[in-house]
Amino acid sequence: VSAELRAAIEEDLGRIDQREREAARESMVARQEAARAAEQQRVATAVAQVRSALDGFSATPAGLQTLAARIGALAALDPGNAAIASTRAAAAQKVAAAANETAKAGRYDEAYALLARAAVDLPGAPGIATARTQVESLQADAAKQAQARAVAAALGVANADAGAPGPSPSARWAAAVVKDLQAHRGSCLIIAGDTQPP
Repeated sequence: VSAELRAAIEEDLGRIDQREREAARESMVARQEAARAAEQQRVATAVAQVRSALDGFSATPAGLQTLAARIGALAALDPGNAAIASTRAAAAQKVAAAANETAKAGRYDEAYALLARAAVDLPGAPGIATARTQVESLQADAAKQAQARAVAAALGVANADAGAPGPSPSARWAAAVVKDLQAHRGSCLIIAGDTQPP
């Protein structure tokens, strides 16, 4: 074989090798783009599922569990996705409102349980701690009002609503206060509030 022919063959083999490398590179790029597109589709589907779960969200332990599962699936694919924080914040608002309504109905344990579950299922969501403080305030106000009504009823104040009959803690407390007041009639003073000066 002549040197010219050998050079032509080597040149052809070099071109073939170059084409194979380019084809392999193009194939790898195409696979990477397909994988990115599939990943983006999975994220988009997870975001849609989170939004759908939020649209149908009810502020209950079961509702929180369902929403948390959807958020968790999205976080596994895209931990920094903005839909995670916004969904948690929106759900926290609904939970806070439900906890306040539940507390206003006198079901404080149920309100606390809901807020505790929300703190676990919606980590970092704003408003849960504030809602707990509001429920505590509602409970404290209700207890004070019940005590005041019980004392008024025990003292015979007209139209005093002592609450439900039976030996409730407020009624027992009121009975003890009234007994003490009557035992020291004319020589005692009631000051409202824990921090009032004597």
